[in-house]
Amino acid sequence: MWILTNEYNAYDQFGKYFIAAWSQKPGKEEIAQVCKIDTTGRFTNSDETIDHILSGGGRTKNEDHWFNLEEVREGEHL
Repeated sequence: MWILTNEYNAYDQFGKYFIAAWSQKPGKEEIAQVCKIDTTGRFTNSDETIDHILSGGGRTKNEDHWFNLEEVREGEHL
């Protein structure tokens, strides 16, 4: 199972928030559907961001909002 989470805050104090889950690794379309753009640019579905998420995600700089895509196998935890 593939789990998409996001994290907020420059100090990582809020932890991971669940966004979506898929039985197989999602493609660009699935990621774009759940990563919407807002007026501040904090959420984006640009090709560059989607490719980054599909490679696992995480921070790219010192942004205060980022996504993580992780495969979870039976018996494992995030």
